[in-house]
Amino acid sequence: MLVVESDEQVSTMLCVLLTRHGYSPLRADNADDAHALCDKHATPIHLLITNVALRHITGAELAARLLPLCPEMKILYVSSSPQTVEGDGDGRVAFFQKPITVAAFLQCLRKLLDADKT
Repeated sequence: MLVVESDEQVSTMLCVLLTRHGYSPLRADNADDAHALCDKHATPIHLLITNVALRHITGAELAARLLPLCPEMKILYVSSSPQTVEGDGDGRVAFFQKPITVAAFLQCLRKLLDADKT
């Protein structure tokens, strides 16, 4: 999973949280770093966790850039303001509103990762 968050404190908190719960997150501070990680990573990246609005790009624009490199990737948008995110209707896109509480965030994450497992 790849965390792309322009706020360093939020990015660090998310990566620590994910690591403590058994995940191995990759971290990128901007769209170019995220693209480079997706391009060079040896195994598939199954999930993008990104803010709705990053510096110089939206989360949706970032996802559009990364999906050709990681077509199996699901997307979890996070934001402090209520948002409506458009997905492809198959459970591959979700939204989580900050502030992040551990239990609710992990539940949202697990639901998204398990969406196509039946």
